[in-house]
This record gives sequence, structure tokens and C-alpha cells, in this order.
Amino acid sequence: MKLHHLSHIDLDGYNAQLISSLYIKDCEFYNTNYGNEITGKFDKIMEQINQSLENDFFILITDVNLNMEQCEHVDKQVKESNKNIKLQLLDHHITGASSANKFDWYYLDDKKSATLITHEYYKKNYKLLDSEPNTWLEKLVNATNAIDIWIEDSPYFEFGKTLSKLVNESRELSKESFGNIDNKYKIALLKEATKFISKQDPHIALDENIYFLKRDYLNTKNIKDTLDNISSNYVVSLIKEQEEKFIYNFKEYKGIITFNLSHISNTANMFLTLNDDYDFFMNVNYRGGLSIRSNNKVNVADMASKYFGGGGHINASGGFMNDFKNIYFYDDMRSFVENKMLH
Repeated sequence: MKLHHLSHIDLDGYNAQLISSLYIKDCEFYNTNYGNEITGKFDKIMEQINQSLENDFFILITDVNLNMEQCEHVDKQVKESNKNIKLQLLDHHITGASSANKFDWYYLDDKKSATLITHEYYKKNYKLLDSEPNTWLEKLVNATNAIDIWIEDSPYFEFGKTLSKLVNESRELSKESFGNIDNKYKIALLKEATKFISKQDPHIALDENIYFLKRDYLNTKNIKDTLDNISSNYVVSLIKEQEEKFIYNFKEYKGIITFNLSHISNTANMFLTLNDDYDFFMNVNYRGGLSIRSNNKVNVADMASKYFGGGGHINASGGFMNDFKNIYFYDDMRSFVENKMLH
């Protein structure tokens, strides 16, 4: 059985997925914010399932509440599939109460975090993949529960705050550009963070080591440098590995287009310096803003002004697309931008 697990983009959402990885071997993770993105990500899951040669699937949704319309859509898609699909939603947001009352696959408990609910669900229905006893899982769940539903008198509350900071500030990669790679990065950081749970003042120990956790994961080239440069090197390597996906030929120019990367100036300039055969680097964020960089190969100010109502400098410019809405996937973003640049 293959698991497709859709979860929120905060500590509670990622730790629910971390728990899944401890119980189910074959996992595919997706992360979403609220609103239309939930439906878009779920449809992508169903597309992959329906095209698969396998037959048995488990779809788990955690830490996001679905409105009635979304529930009806999800329910219909699963029932109409010719695959054997087990569907379960585990959530704690009270706004999902009416949906939980109607659909038997919608479990709601507003007194617990999604991570705690997920942990209890797996303990009841599955066995851990690793039978070796662990000392950190219960503490991780308690810390996540404490910060997510704000139990200030919990001995794990401060550690939960630092865990939340770790997730919120781990923006070195991008789920829009790199999908599961970004998810693996965040879950790997959380697993490493559990090593500090039993230390004295664990929240302080973890806070002091966040830089080192990130550096050790991203520094595949073993260089001595700032975290910004190390992470940019890592992203540049990922882009080169998936070059066919990101390459964008526009007129006589050869470029790269990415979706929702951070530290774009550093990453773009590093990529163009290391790859002299490219003329420009474009990044679009999820709000519709875009940045374009060049290395004296093309006037990106003209490009930004003509196609995106923006401007700037010859080698560094930007713009904004007011009609860029409800776009959550790289391919959809790319088609939208390419269409803009046809006119």
C-alpha cells in the first residue's frame, strides 16, 4: 500500500508527516496552505493514483480543515476511482465540525494538535517500522501539541516554540520548485532536532544549533562559507540536476525559471556565474511577483517592463502579475508566464 499524505505547512503539519514515515514505508508527501490549494493538491494526488499501475492506496489528510464543498469533491473523486483507496482526514480545527459530522472519513478533535491525533491513530492501527524503542517520539509529539494548542505550562512548550521557529525559517528550498525535496529537508531537520530533547534547556540547545543542522544537511560540497552561500550552492545543484525542467528558451536567449525560491539574488547570480551558457534567471513568487537576473547577457529591465509592467536595472529587475491567482504548481506557473511573454 502506498501512502499519499497531504498536510499543512507548519510544524504540526510536517510532524504529522514525520510520524507517517515511521509507520509506512512507501510514502509520498504533499504540503498545502488553506483554501483552493487544498483542492489543487488533492487533485494532483488523485491524478497520480489513477495513472498508477498499483491498486491499493491510502490518502491521509492532516492539519487542514475542508469546507463542505471541498469534502464533497474529495469524496466524489475517491468513490469514482477504480483504485482501492482508503481515505482518512485527521484534524483539530473547529471550523471543520460540520464536515466531520457528515463524512465518516473526517475525524475531528479540537482539543489536540494534528500531530497528537496522527500519533494516536497510527499507534492504534499500525506498527512502527523500526521496532527499536525510541525515547524522543512521545516528547516530540508533546512539544508539538503544547505549542500548537498553546499549553504554556507544558515542560515541552519552549522546545515546541523553537521547533516551530526551525520549520518557519527553513525557507532555503521551495516546495513549489522542488516538491518532495523541500519536504524531506524539513522532516530531516525535525528528526535531527529530536536529539536535543533530552539535553538541559533543550530549547536553547536547539536554538543555538539551528545553523549547524541546516549547514550539515545542505553542505554537500563540504565548503566553509555562510549559510546563504551554502544553501544557494545546494539549490544551484538541484536546478542543474533537473535542468530540463527549469530551462526556458525565450527568443534567442537561454534562461532558467523557478517558482518561489528565497534568496533569489544570491542564488540567481551564483547560477549565472557558474553556468556561462545561460543568459537570464527568472523566479516567480506565489503572489505573482517576479525577479529577473542576468550577467551582462540580456537587458532584463526591458524584459520586465515589456511583459510584466516592471523595471529596474539591466542585470536585475522585477515585475508583478496582478492576474496571477490560484497557481500552486510549477507547470501551471510556467505556462502562465510563457503566455504572458508571447504578447
